[in-house]
Amino acid sequence: ESYNILKKAKSADRDSRMENEIELSIRVGDVYALLVEFYTSQQDHERAYNLIENMRDKNIVLDYYLDKSLVETVFTQMGIPLDDKQEDEDAIGEDIGEYN
Repeated sequence: ESYNILKKAKSADRDSRMENEIELSIRVGDVYALLVEFYTSQQDHERAYNLIENMRDKNIVLDYYLDKSLVETVFTQMGIPLDDKQEDEDAIGEDIGEYN
């Protein structure tokens, strides 16, 4: 019986550690957003733009992680027109991608 108690205790400890790891984890979009904000603050708009494009490629919803004004600043500084329709299509694709 003491073996079963020990086994249950180890299982509970493992479950507790898994819950803590989940709480400590961060979303990929959060990391991208921090990097985009950092590179924009450093006037490195090319890197910020490339990160935004990587977010799109990974189907990360831009509007959830980045302020529209930040995205507009990056695109303006890169001389790239920001197409609202393209953003809407990306957001739809990203929402669908979350359920795959």
